[in-house]
Amino acid sequence: MTTNTIAADNPVSFDPYQVELARNPYAMYKRMRDETPLYYNKEYDFYAVSRYDDVRAGHADHQTFSSARGGILELVKMNMELPAGVFIFEDPPLHTAHRMIIARMFSPRRMRDLEPMIRDFTVSTLDKLVGGDEIDIIADIGAEIPMRVIGALLGIRKKTCKPFATPRMNVSSPKRASPSITRRNRSAACPSSRTISTGESKTLPTM
Repeated sequence: MTTNTIAADNPVSFDPYQVELARNPYAMYKRMRDETPLYYNKEYDFYAVSRYDDVRAGHADHQTFSSARGGILELVKMNMELPAGVFIFEDPPLHTAHRMIIARMFSPRRMRDLEPMIRDFTVSTLDKLVGGDEIDIIADIGAEIPMRVIGALLGIRKKTCKPFATPRMNVSSPKRASPSITRRNRSAACPSSRTISTGESKTLPTM
């Protein structure tokens, strides 16, 4: 039996809302790279590119693949104007201007100055998990440390950060498993189509 016959009998079906697939999508990503590097999902009306060169080219082409309609499928399909000033939902040159302002806070010297504070946050976060049966990296660590660091940068007191973090996480995470919450997923939306990148694990250029 040839590879083409196998593919015809068992076509690639990438459903980003399938919980089990969201937990471990990498075998499907490989099939997409091998069999359908430009994949179209008719049910949800989006395209997915999965090969590194294609993903890289899409990220560099903001005139075709815009971020202005959002970074997850749900937002893109709403086809609404997003609030001004959210620079992750902007395209160059406006995105570049806003990013340059923010970048000043993340210079190597500034990061070195923050290292003792971040280490303290990390130690205190991990100490609370000692003796437990399991650790949820996202909920217990990923949602805790970045929020505390950002809060400190903004002058938010430690006691305020936790209540502030909870609704933010609830709002940003759709109840169904979506393409936006698979860890290595990046998206670029074309105004005339829906595109989600499920690229190989390589470093992409910073836009």
